[in-house]
Amino acid sequence: MKRPQNIIAESGLTLPTAVVYGLGIWLLKGLIPHQLWLQMVAFFLTVYMMVEMSNSNALLRVRSRMVSSTFVILSCAASFLFPSLPGNLMQVGVVGALLLLFHTYQDSYATGKIYFAFLFWGLSTLAFPQLFFFVPLIWLLMATQLRSLNLRTVLASILGLATPYWFVFSWSLFKGDLSWLIAHFHSLSKIAWTSGYASLTVGQLSVLVFTFLLTLVSIVHLWKYAFEDKTRIRLIYGFFTTLALVSTAYIFIVPLAFNQIFRLVLISASPIIAHFFTLTSHRFTNIFFFVTLALAVAITALNLCMPSLNF
Repeated sequence: MKRPQNIIAESGLTLPTAVVYGLGIWLLKGLIPHQLWLQMVAFFLTVYMMVEMSNSNALLRVRSRMVSSTFVILSCAASFLFPSLPGNLMQVGVVGALLLLFHTYQDSYATGKIYFAFLFWGLSTLAFPQLFFFVPLIWLLMATQLRSLNLRTVLASILGLATPYWFVFSWSLFKGDLSWLIAHFHSLSKIAWTSGYASLTVGQLSVLVFTFLLTLVSIVHLWKYAFEDKTRIRLIYGFFTTLALVSTAYIFIVPLAFNQIFRLVLISASPIIAHFFTLTSHRFTNIFFFVTLALAVAITALNLCMPSLNF
């Protein structure tokens, strides 16, 4: 029996409605007066890439745009992230990397795709160098979930990560000023562990707790009904689950990195949450869906009323 939750999840109007909603939040966040055009273009490019990631990997067993729509709704709840151009570009790089990585499933010869995937990840580290800390996790997930890790692909990934820095180093050497590059890598050793909780706003905490609890509920459902998905899809969701949990744990350990790492949470949690709401059809989940939607709108309103935070 299809409930309103399922009708919305499978409707062709869901994503256009989410996009219009997202555009409205961008306008309320100061799109025109603050000239956030490049940030908005990068954001909606990420949304488009989320659509491609869902379609090309058949993440949902029915025709649905819930993965990208969920990403839009959750991102709007964290609208304080909108003004950051480096942050939005980082999102593009991360989704681009995942999009390519998922096409290397059980392909130990996919060195070209691995190279470009890590090239995207390397470009993202230019915006936020602490993404380097996630590289060993990506390698582990390539070995356990994608089954595409070997010496060739490791070397290809290292070359991909290094490529952006070859250009940056060459340009810095040409200019005779290596200060930015030195400071960039030096920042990796300057992490404020377990401090900075007082700097988190009510808006940040609310969207973090909301997303984390919703993700946990969705993960439980995913594990319980994993047998209904194909093996490849289960492994990809295992990839998302691990990345979402590790990213959330990183935020708890390094709260000052919230504005950067929460973007990883949004990218990895959205498919999991979309899977839950799209593929359940019970009276309780139907009510829970609309309660969740109302809470998302309430948190969005809360963060729109708060001052923007810098990247």
